Amino acid sequence: MKKIIVIGALWAVLTMSVSCKKAPSLTVSPATCEVSSDGGTVQLTVNANYSWSAESDTDWIRVVTKSGEADQTVLSIVVSGNTLPDAREGSVTVTCESAVQTVKVVQRLKPMVIPVEGKEISFGCESQIAEIEISTNVDFEVEVNSSESWLKVLSTKGMRTAKVTLSLEENETYSLREATLRFTCDGAAVSEIYVMQAGRPQSFTVVHDLARFKVPELLGFGMSATVFWGDGSSEVYDNGLIHSYTGDGLHEVRVEATQAASVSMPDMVGVKKVDLTSF
Repeated sequence: MKKIIVIGALWAVLTMSVSCKKAPSLTVSPATCEVSSDGGTVQLTVNANYSWSAESDTDWIRVVTKSGEADQTVLSIVVSGNTLPDAREGSVTVTCESAVQTVKVVQRLKPMVIPVEGKEISFGCESQIAEIEISTNVDFEVEVNSSESWLKVLSTKGMRTAKVTLSLEENETYSLREATLRFTCDGAAVSEIYVMQAGRPQSFTVVHDLARFKVPELLGFGMSATVFWGDGSSEVYDNGLIHSYTGDGLHEVRVEATQAASVSMPDMVGVKKVDLTSF
């Protein structure tokens, strides 16, 4: 009889101890966090009355603090940079026995302003209005980075596929000139385009009576030229280029160039006239 009483008392004690255990309590804050496209470390605060664990549902969210004990604890997660043109969402689930809370992680998109024709655009020397096509996922602003005012942005219009209208003044010099279009979103630089405008065509003539003539030497960064030999034939300029004539008499050689900075003729034998007024 005593055994039965002792067992009954022991059972009562065990039952009381189980019933007195507190229910799991869990609070994670903030419940939603927004992260920039660059990513980074985010710290969440966990209040739980028992030990807890955490896991992510995506590979771009890495849980650093995977578990913790009761009382207030810091939960650290690392969010990778977003290289996509769209925002994305993921979550971190925290579990404290039967209590579960999910934290939503929202990462902003990476601002993109992509010139369809490439990051270098060239124009002729004449005055003109031109449009460049832009593929973008954000509203943007455009500014011209140049010490001169030959290039202006007239308008921007559209979204997703945008048109940027440019106004170029005539380049009355013989030199190439360039400027940078800087695209910004919320004050931050997103992309750049290098705009180049060719200088005016240059030319000079040389009259000679030689049977073989060596073209004068031209120098200049990005220089290109065509040589018209005066007998109906022409060639693309190359340093040291020599032309032979079948007939005697005077021949007028004309050289048309762009971006030439200088011309030199060390040997003037047989040369009757040189005209550099358009060079």
